[in-house]
Amino acid sequence: MDSFLNFPPCKHRFACVQCRNDKKFIENMQKRFGEWECPEGIAFGTSLESMPNHIQSKIKAYQKRVDSRSQNRPTLIERQTGAKSSDKIVEKNLKPVHSFIDLPMCKQRAVCVECRNNKAFRERMEKQFGRWKCPEGILVGTPLDKMPIQIQKINESKKAKARENKKRVEGIKQDLLDIEELIPPQASEKFDRIKYYFFPELKVSSDCIHKGKSKKVEERCCGGKVKIVDGFECKLKGDVSNRACRNCSDFKKRRG
Repeated sequence: MDSFLNFPPCKHRFACVQCRNDKKFIENMQKRFGEWECPEGIAFGTSLESMPNHIQSKIKAYQKRVDSRSQNRPTLIERQTGAKSSDKIVEKNLKPVHSFIDLPMCKQRAVCVECRNNKAFRERMEKQFGRWKCPEGILVGTPLDKMPIQIQKINESKKAKARENKKRVEGIKQDLLDIEELIPPQASEKFDRIKYYFFPELKVSSDCIHKGKSKKVEERCCGGKVKIVDGFECKLKGDVSNRACRNCSDFKKRRG
């Protein structure tokens, strides 16, 4: 997991409120993963009500499920922001950003390559913030090796940190798999809960007792695009893709 974008709370859009409104959360994630660009193009300070409809629906649906389990537990929004759901979800010290050059990713020169060489990136940012003038005076189309040395160093440092984080996570994953060989059968289910919580990608359909016949199925991406992928008939959920196992609370592993 070398990027915040691959982190489950981001991939599945459950941390959007916190990511765009909680300064401490953002700082902690930047220390862990480095800088990132919001894949939905959502500006800092954006409340849940102003986010894309599919994100609002996902968070509210999840909140409804949580609330139905216990009326006394805090809602998802309350846990993410520390505020009541009726309050305005913008931290006092986090001022709304009105210009791209005021974003941390620009101030820290973390996305210069994307900004100067990725047309789609610029169009998303211009749609959100309007046009801007590069504070470093770098022309559009300038490759990394032609940018200021300091920016080249920042870019290499970002890549090195991502490689280091990925290596660390892969090491922890392997440690878990090694330990699994030593776990007594009576503790295997508890161990699986820990393993799959941190590494849901280790849930594979071939291990599940509910998997039926393999087939091609429709899979909808976070952006709404539908594609045909490999999947199977699940005895509990119907026709699903292999990716569905990662988020399945009913995943039951074959043993023995």
